[in-house]
Amino acid sequence: MLEIKDLNFSYAEPLVLSQLDLRVQSGSIHGILGTNGAGKTSLFKCIYGTFQPDSGHITWQGLPLNYQQIAFLETGNYFYSYITGGEYLQLCRSAGTDFSIADWNSIFKLPLDQLVDTYSTGMKKQLAFLGALAQGRPILILDEPFNGLDLESSEKLSIIIQELGKKNKTILIASHILETLTRNCDRISHLSEGSIRHTYEAAEFPEMTARLRARLQQDIAADLDRIL
Repeated sequence: MLEIKDLNFSYAEPLVLSQLDLRVQSGSIHGILGTNGAGKTSLFKCIYGTFQPDSGHITWQGLPLNYQQIAFLETGNYFYSYITGGEYLQLCRSAGTDFSIADWNSIFKLPLDQLVDTYSTGMKKQLAFLGALAQGRPILILDEPFNGLDLESSEKLSIIIQELGKKNKTILIASHILETLTRNCDRISHLSEGSIRHTYEAAEFPEMTARLRARLQQDIAADLDRIL
């Protein structure tokens, strides 16, 4: 289990994350839902170790979490200049893993002999995702993994995520597309004002979706009445 207790983090005042508690079951796909600026990326970077929390504890299987147990797909993907897709995956692949570059690329069919600078946004996202898988780590963090992907690539990614969950990979996903979370996740935690407000089980997803949409429609209707 990945467990976070009393996590606090700030760039400056006020706190971005405040007394945040979260439990992610091993071998589950866990979604993080929140508006822009809610703290999703900050939470992921605290888990990964990019940011140092002000206070709190993050453990994996009861022991302090080590970043080497995590593969992190960030929202923005950055690559060395003049590196090919194949060279990038070779750098990412951890020794001793059974990750086959050729087998995995048979799904996405990326031109691995070409420079990454020639790739489209969606192709770079797919390459970065394969790079995360190539590390062979037990925890996979995906920050807006569907950004920039076309319909076919999104479907492929969704299928892979679900299959990885069945293979006991622990996956954390943040997405601004609600349907990608409800479709893929076992549980979804709502992050608001720096804290987890509620964690929904799969059976509660329809109720959660209806509640969020009703509140959004109400807010928009009030604004339109004022504007129009």
